[in-house]
Amino acid sequence: MEADVGFERVRSAWQQLGPNARYFTQTPEWIELLAARLDGDVAWGALVVDGRPAAVAVLRRSVRRAAGVKLRILSRIRAGEAHHLAAEGLLDREAFGAHRLRDLLDVCGPWDVMWLVELRAGSPWLELAGAQELVRAEPHGGAGVLDTRPPFGQRWSAVPKNMRNSIRKARSRIDANGGAEIVVARGAEIAAAYERFVELEASGWKAHRAGALADMPHDRGLNGDYLRSCATAQVRSLNLDGRMIAGQLAVTTARTLFLTKIAYDETFAELSPSNVLMAELIEACCEDPAIDRIDCLEWHPWHPRWGMVREPTYSLIAFNRRSLRGLAARAARGGWELANRASTRGSALRPTRRGSERVDA
Repeated sequence: MEADVGFERVRSAWQQLGPNARYFTQTPEWIELLAARLDGDVAWGALVVDGRPAAVAVLRRSVRRAAGVKLRILSRIRAGEAHHLAAEGLLDREAFGAHRLRDLLDVCGPWDVMWLVELRAGSPWLELAGAQELVRAEPHGGAGVLDTRPPFGQRWSAVPKNMRNSIRKARSRIDANGGAEIVVARGAEIAAAYERFVELEASGWKAHRAGALADMPHDRGLNGDYLRSCATAQVRSLNLDGRMIAGQLAVTTARTLFLTKIAYDETFAELSPSNVLMAELIEACCEDPAIDRIDCLEWHPWHPRWGMVREPTYSLIAFNRRSLRGLAARAARGGWELANRASTRGSALRPTRRGSERVDA
């Protein structure tokens, strides 16, 4: 076991466990770039069993005072100006064997309470959670996902009729304006296409809500570097007269295309460029045997219009029974449950199959 170490000493373990990644935020390529940008108190841990990496973790360390007691808290990493959740651990279940969740936490250094939110299906934290941990579905969380394994015709027929009609009319309007071109930038073309996307996004509504990459140097740099270094990255665009009027940033990990960012030119709103580009993306993914689904990372009201379903997210609280402060926090568990309910803004039930692929509409 390696306790309380920096990224340099867990890099090799992360690389060896890389094939187990289900989300791009677990991949060694992403973690390598993220690690160079993290500040504050960060815990890196690697659990090695019989010389074989079994699990790696990166968590944020903080101290909270509750009833006059200082509690050492472990939580998920948030990074960048947008404060998005930025990293997930990795697990080799076979190598991990009979070890428990607390064994992985212990290699991250001293702790009393772990409190994680927005955990996705397949998270190693959910897979390792046992009866002693508090796991709840987040009623207002979730992520929009679309199964692209069916043929496109079948998939498209499941899209609401009004949306299909809207796309048909938008395409006719685009043709009346001279037609548009779908461009997919990969490899060496990524850098220039990414900068065009950043410029497009900055011209729209996100710029007025401080959500554009152009206004977030950390997020802009991290996303740009990752897209340029990731072999499966692509910048998709709908171009009219050589001008990008809609754009998408995407990467593929474990047969899932993650749609990380979208933007469109509001001056061409009557052409519905973002919707047309989304329809083209769905068709491309349905026709690609290497892609099983599209994952939008979050849940938005417009997702059902595309036939997307809501995959739940979970929160997890664990108490360190080997520490007096952890035991004290566990004794006050009712307060933690109330706090957890408040953080998810509603009641939630313990999932019957933590980390399963069950999807809630």
